This record gives sequence, structure tokens and C-alpha cells, in this order.
Amino acid sequence: MKRTTSALLCGLLFACPKARVHGVSGHIVVAPDKIDFGTSPVLMPVTHTATIANNGTAPLHILAVSLAPAGVVGFCVAAGDTCGAGLSGFDIKGGESAAVKVTFAAPEEKTYTATLVIDSDDPDRPTIEVPLRGTGSTVAAMTFSPASIDFGRVGEGHTGVQRVRINSTGTADLAITKLVYEDGSAPELGFVGSVKTPAIVPAAHGGQADNAVDIVLRFSPTSKTVTPSAGALLIDTSDPKQQHLRIPITATVNYAPLAVIDGGDQQVPLGQRVTLDGSKSSDPDHDNPLSFHWTLRSKPTGSSAVLTDSTKPQVGISTDLPGAYVIELVVVDAATPPLPSLVPARVTIAAVPPEHLRIELVWDQPFPDLDTHLIADGGTYGGAKDCTATSLCSDFSSDPSKNPQYVDDLLGESYGPEAILYKDPIPGKYSIAVNYYADHGNFGVPVNATLRVYEYGVVVSEFPQVLNKAGAVWNVCTVDWPGGGGNSGITKLGTVTGN
Repeated sequence: MKRTTSALLCGLLFACPKARVHGVSGHIVVAPDKIDFGTSPVLMPVTHTATIANNGTAPLHILAVSLAPAGVVGFCVAAGDTCGAGLSGFDIKGGESAAVKVTFAAPEEKTYTATLVIDSDDPDRPTIEVPLRGTGSTVAAMTFSPASIDFGRVGEGHTGVQRVRINSTGTADLAITKLVYEDGSAPELGFVGSVKTPAIVPAAHGGQADNAVDIVLRFSPTSKTVTPSAGALLIDTSDPKQQHLRIPITATVNYAPLAVIDGGDQQVPLGQRVTLDGSKSSDPDHDNPLSFHWTLRSKPTGSSAVLTDSTKPQVGISTDLPGAYVIELVVVDAATPPLPSLVPARVTIAAVPPEHLRIELVWDQPFPDLDTHLIADGGTYGGAKDCTATSLCSDFSSDPSKNPQYVDDLLGESYGPEAILYKDPIPGKYSIAVNYYADHGNFGVPVNATLRVYEYGVVVSEFPQVLNKAGAVWNVCTVDWPGGGGNSGITKLGTVTGN
């Protein structure tokens, strides 16, 4: 009865406080209740976090997070990647929380205060204020050089390098917070090494020399680079007197000379002297006269050919072995420093022997005797159209110039090489075989034979085989003539009978 009477009296006589039921509305709790950033260098950002919790079960609507008074300096509230005067509204579910990051960066060496204001739909605490305090204690300062950068004239395909030195001269560490090229700068501008920011250059203490950092810039022009080229380096720092730097950049390009060999690749008879002409080479910048540098890049194995007048516009060479002679020309302009052509001009001289097709057989034993067979379309092994040591090789064509020639033991009796020389083969398919003709008393001695196919003096295929006894026949390959060069017209067989 007493409890009922008390409740009634309360209802009739007093404006009693409404009992809060946390289960049906949001309830805001903010921690900490104040934030002291302490002392920090001028413009050096320090970030603390305020946590907004919802201790109710219903959603809590945060209407705004702001800084007071309006226009306060030194403090900001983080919103994504930016930091500003506050946040727009958001919701916090019951039992959850949200973090608000507040950053202090003192503009000068003094104490700053502000208030973090949080407005919500909590009917009991619609506005919560969190006092903020921070002090700028020391200040960063810097010097830099040079005030502008000129790469001078940089050769196409090369890289010019320049440096910007930044000295930390203040009482606080210097922070470099941005390091980029200005929009519209030449795309050939870049950096050497890391340019990750923020980067800290420590302050000097106790009479020490200033600490410094070098920012290394590069300019790497191509044939498409515009000359002159320009741009600017943008640097943001924590020096309050030099927060934003702009360093203008200029550069010019020395375009590379172009090497040209008149006439291109050539095919010449073996032994012919060839003259190459590079006088059509030129320089886009007209940095004349050009100097000439000829190089014999490759030649057939065993060749003793050399270039004559290799520093003049024309160069000569005499071919002495069948095969390819690759010659390159580099021209150099008269600029300072001189610039060579980026891509050498190159020609290949193919020295062609009298025979377009050559079949050559060699082996490693002095007494055994091996014979090569070249069998034309419609021919048979040991019969018609089979050019070998025991035939005249005269029935391939009624025109003697269209028949092959068999050359026996070019280095003397046995060992080989034995060769079949075919000056101008009749188009068609040919078969090549090797016969272990006789062992001359060396019964059971294996013979290591190698057969090579040359087209226009160049080896296009090589086939090894071990032959164990006289009478063995090795079917080596077929040749489709003309085969298009290389070994595209050659098919390996590799079968051996009687071995």
C-alpha cells in the first residue's frame, strides 16, 4: 500500500523524471571525455581517436560531428582521405561503436584549444562536447637548392640526372608530405629511387650539421619527345614558411643519328669483293659531320676476311669462304657529348659457292671406306640416277651442267670428306644414303660418321650415325629442292640396315 501511495503522490504532486528504458532507444557514450594532444612540432600532424558507442539496442542517429568555434585552426576531423571541419550524419547500431579521428597540427609555436561537438538523437544527451588541446613546441625549417633545374641537352635513348637537395634547418624534424610532378609536365620526367611520402628529415641537434636529403630526378627522352621539354616539381613540407614549393624544370633533346647502308642484303659469288656505302646516314639535329664505325659482326668459321676503311663512309670486304657475312654500321654525331645511332644498320652478304647444294661426309677411322649416294626422283639405290663413287653421275639430265659431281676423299685416301657438288639442282625430291663400303681388315671397328647438307654454302642440316660393319646402309634424309632455305626442305630418315 505504501508503494502505491508514493507512486500516486509522485504522479499528482511532482514532475517526476521519466524512467529510461535502454532497450527501445539509442544511448550515446563518448570516450575519452577530453583529448590532450600534448606538445608536437609545428605542422607535424598528431592524430587521436574519439569513440562513439551506442549502449542501447535501437539505432543511434549521429546528426553531425563538428569543431567549435567555427573557423578553428590547428584541428581537423578525418573523413576518408581528407581532414576537415567535421562529418555528416551516420547511424550506429545498438551495441556497436564508431571511431572518429581528430588530427592536430599546430600552425605556430603556441597552445591551441577547440571543442569536438557530437550531435545525436539521444533525447537525454543530444549534444556532447569533448575539449581539445594541443601545443606547437618546435618548428621545422628548410633550405633547398637549386631553385630551378635545367637538364641541358640529353641524348635520345639516354638518361639525364639532376638532384634537388633539401636541408632540415629548424628545431623540429622536417616532414616532406608530397613529392610529385606538376600536371602537364613532360612524361619523360621521373624519379630515381624511392619518393614515398611522408618522409622525415631529422632536425640537427647539439651543433651538428644540418641533415639533408637528395631527391634524384631523371629525364629519359625518346624519338617522340618534344624539345624543348618542361615541367615542375611540387614539394609539400612541414616548414610553415615554405609549405608548398614549385621548382621549374627544362630540358632539350639531342635526337640520335640514323645509320643507313645503301642496297641492303646481298648475295654474291664466292670470292667477290663487296663495297658498302653508308653515306646516306643522317642526323635529325644536323650535328655534322658524322663519324662512321663499321663492324664485321660475324663471318663463316675459318674465314680470314676483314673490313677495309672501317671508319669511312664506304667500306669494303672480300669473301673467302661460303656463308654469311654480317656487317653493321654505327654513326656518331658531332654534338657534345657525341651521340651514336641507337640502332645499327645491318646487312648480310651471302657468299654463294658455284654449287648450290653440297653433300659432305666425314668419319673418324683411317681404314674403313664410306660412300655417299644422292638419288634423284625416279632413281634407285645402286642403279639409275644414283650419284656415288662408282657411278658417273651423268644421268640426272641430258644437260651436263645439270648433273652433280662426286668428289672422293678430298683430304686423301679414307677419312673423307667425300662430297657431292650440285651446281644447279633440278627441282624435285632427292634421297641421301651412306654405304659402309669396306672395312679393309678392320672388322668390328665402329665408325662415327657425320653427314652435312649445305645450301648455298651454309650448313642447314647435320646428321651423326655410328656404323658398325661393312655392308651397312644408312638412309640419312630426303631433300626437297628448292627447300626455301634453312632445313625446311629436309626430312630426316635415320634408318640403318645391315648394321
